[in-house]
Amino acid sequence: MIRTLINYSFASMILIAIAIFFMDHVLLPLYVGYDNEHYLEDIRGEYLQKAISTLKKNRFKAEVITIPFNEKNIPGTVVKMSPRPFTKVKEGRTISLTIAGHR
Repeated sequence: MIRTLINYSFASMILIAIAIFFMDHVLLPLYVGYDNEHYLEDIRGEYLQKAISTLKKNRFKAEVITIPFNEKNIPGTVVKMSPRPFTKVKEGRTISLTIAGHR
């Protein structure tokens, strides 16, 4: 009787360990999308079309915000981006690009 109980306990522990391993290494990465993350390149200073093509290459979307003309910035270039450059971001996320306006 005791031997049977020990065998069932041991088999249960092995099955629980296999289930935890399967969830941790297979199900959770699929659900969370660990493999779908990329570091965001620094595209500040680039012209709008080149910046958008760089984002599309890494499977990001772009949202363009234009600010009024300012002599400190070259018109049509990316002045600011959100999230910040070199941040790890999931594919498909929308990146906000602030573009310097024309006169």
